[in-house]
Amino acid sequence: MPGYPAWIWRLRPGGDWDTSEQLHARLLAKAVNPEADDLAPIRAAAREHEVTVVLGLNERDGSFSRTTLYNTVVIIGADGTVINRHRKLMPTNPERMVWDFGDATGESQNLT
Repeated sequence: MPGYPAWIWRLRPGGDWDTSEQLHARLLAKAVNPEADDLAPIRAAAREHEVTVVLGLNERDGSFSRTTLYNTVVIIGADGTVINRHRKLMPTNPERMVWDFGDATGESQNLT
């Protein structure tokens, strides 16, 4: 699971286009799609160890474009269910090169 894309703060728009495009493609390929149950191993571990997990991740939209990324935090309960998902509402200017705006739904439906 990829972490925060710190490269967005270092690459020059236009000048580093090829590098940026390659890094973004790798990030997209490794991003989590909750609708495809990519969180299953983490949900199983939370259930097995009876712990609540709060996890920041790069979420890939699985319904519409399948190429949109969100800066997301999920909360997984000790029973392994996704309690909540929060997409960052307003990415900073460089972050908008990576993530879309969140939708403030904070929903858990169809994610477990």
